[in-house]
Amino acid sequence: MSFGASLSQEAHRYLPIAQQIAATIRKQLELNANVQDLIEQGAAGLEEAVTTFRRGHGTSFRIFAHYRVALAIYRSLNEMQWPNPEAFNRYRFYRKSDELMDWHSRSSESIPKRTRDAEVAELKKLLRVLIASAFLICERKQDVLEKLPPNQRDLLRFCFLQNISLEQAALHLDLAKNTVLRLQFQTLQNLAAALSR
Repeated sequence: MSFGASLSQEAHRYLPIAQQIAATIRKQLELNANVQDLIEQGAAGLEEAVTTFRRGHGTSFRIFAHYRVALAIYRSLNEMQWPNPEAFNRYRFYRKSDELMDWHSRSSESIPKRTRDAEVAELKKLLRVLIASAFLICERKQDVLEKLPPNQRDLLRFCFLQNISLEQAALHLDLAKNTVLRLQFQTLQNLAAALSR
């Protein structure tokens, strides 16, 4: 492959990860794109993973690299216009997951020893992002939405599908910010339950 020479030795060692993810994305989204082009984009993400990965932050290199490779491929699809809505939703999932891993890595470095309350608060934030991300790529989005009360359904549409802030959602719903925060917590609890069925 022409891009192989530009890869570091460490990235080259993990190139099969990029090849597998590229083939999977091409098949899942029924893309006409050349798989070699997707692998090349994925290899750029792999190189980035090699240079930014930090050990001891709660994840293995393979998992970290998986998200960086997939995100790089989805970014390239973004530049070519999204082939379908599912591709865009998967991109948002990988982008959120990547932001989450980056945030977790930085927060772990800046706070060497955390209290139990701080750990619980961090886990709650992680769960909120993961539940929202899982919803974005769920094939049963409409079924899941229909199982929720109307106000929770509206909040989900505003925050996760239309990607507006919680403050803007509060204005749309004509609710106080504290009320919307409680509503968000209830919505995520019900969403997690619905996604696990």
